[in-house]
Amino acid sequence: MLFIMHKSTKLPIRLRKETYRQYLDWIKIQVIADYYHVHRNLIWRIVKRWKQWDFSVHSSTRLDYKSLQYWLKKIDAIVEKIQIKQDKYWSIIRYEKEHAWELVHIDLHKLKNIKGQDPKKKRYHAWVIDDATRVCYSEVLPDKKAQTVALFFKRAVQRFRERWVTTKAVLCDNGKEFTTHREQWKENHIFTKTCRELWIKQRFTRIRRPQTNGKIERRRRTSQNERFTKMQFNSWKEVETSLVSYMYRYNYYRNHWSLWAPPMTILEQKLSLVK
Repeated sequence: MLFIMHKSTKLPIRLRKETYRQYLDWIKIQVIADYYHVHRNLIWRIVKRWKQWDFSVHSSTRLDYKSLQYWLKKIDAIVEKIQIKQDKYWSIIRYEKEHAWELVHIDLHKLKNIKGQDPKKKRYHAWVIDDATRVCYSEVLPDKKAQTVALFFKRAVQRFRERWVTTKAVLCDNGKEFTTHREQWKENHIFTKTCRELWIKQRFTRIRRPQTNGKIERRRRTSQNERFTKMQFNSWKEVETSLVSYMYRYNYYRNHWSLWAPPMTILEQKLSLVK
């Protein structure tokens, strides 16, 4: 039986005797403390009192707990922690671009293996999403090499330009498929060269800060919940077919939670305003 208690819980007399017997059986203090889920210092105090056969629950000798000043300081510390969390929350600035394709987000993640398929042949789900309209373009890639991702981004930009919209900037993370960590080689990275060829400015998120690229992170999570975790696939071909149908529904029919309309509807509205 495992005793789940708070670390500051006082052990009753019966359990104190049990801990002492376990100590006599050469069980380590830390193991006993972990078993009863208490602090190891409590077990030490129980062991030290064994000569007097004292297993009673001793009250604390500290008097500051009874003073009003102690509890006022405690309350001030709690209020200060709450204030720090509130300041951190309100300091987050949520941005949204006004014009379509002023900024796009790109990201990819590994898909789960399919039973019966070779686990060494991995597949990656790649996304490009517009910041203003949330119109999305997605593919299943065989790897996440820089050249593969660069070609995927070219296809996405070409698809966007079919609607007479020019992409101005792309926001990506600091992964090796988008950049290199050596400053002298960054300009020669394949993805960076592709952005220069397409006249697109490349921007990067803060290191270890996925919230900067939050729109595409949330889009990936939604697609996982709505499609890829609910369905079981027998081949990667089925995954690609399901992705095409899902993206068509997402862009044309599914109301976006923050826009209250399908992404393509928002795109048509923004393009009509430009005209």
